[in-house]
Amino acid sequence: MAAVRRSASTLGLLALAAVTVVLCVLALRPQSAPDSPAASGQGGPTAASPSTPGPASTPSSAASQGRTVAVYGDAISAGGGSIEDPQQLPDRSWVGYLSDQGLRYVGGEATTGETTARAASDPPEVDADLHVAFLGLSDAYAGRSIDQVIGSLKDLQTAVSPDSPGSFVVAALGPARGLSPATLGSWNSALRQAATDNGWQFVDPWSTLRTDDFGWTETRFSYNATTPSVEGAKVLGANLARALAAAPSPTATTATS
Repeated sequence: MAAVRRSASTLGLLALAAVTVVLCVLALRPQSAPDSPAASGQGGPTAASPSTPGPASTPSSAASQGRTVAVYGDAISAGGGSIEDPQQLPDRSWVGYLSDQGLRYVGGEATTGETTARAASDPPEVDADLHVAFLGLSDAYAGRSIDQVIGSLKDLQTAVSPDSPGSFVVAALGPARGLSPATLGSWNSALRQAATDNGWQFVDPWSTLRTDDFGWTETRFSYNATTPSVEGAKVLGANLARALAAAPSPTATTATS
């Protein structure tokens, strides 16, 4: 019996020693680091990629730059004076408010008294997505016919956008002191038809400024019953910009035979 007890005691000591050895080995093993954000797929700063702010987010190029626009016009566009420098636009020129709608004016020419014939004679060369002809009023006051106006518009389009008639935009006439509603209405109808026939675009930005009989919806929108005031120019510019933004891509528009 004494031998059996000694054997059991020996086995117990050996088992205890084995457990102790295992625990020591485990204690000496290096502990694995907790999962890092990079290892877990969550991203985050690491020693190789310090936490530094990235570039600030920017709007898309289409939204920040928009379409570029060249303008050829008379007093309505010139604000009662003249425009040539895109950086110096009169407050009463609707052109200065295109940028509020995401469009960018890049040049052209607008002068009080400008007719379509003069505009077509030697227009400045401007690289633009759209070429807007806001003309016709001075022609009407000068006694030119709508057929003459359309002929000059054809010459202007050939000069400024010969390979892309769809980038040429003709604007409707608005209220004009001394011109009858019948004359203004018939001219707008003819301009619209000419745009269709020649593959141009036609826009009418006067909807909120012009009454059915070609008066002003509010007197504050014009300072002389013909040319927009600052308030009128802001509305006109916003209306035109929305119409241009909704217009089809110039490359999709071609002249009809």
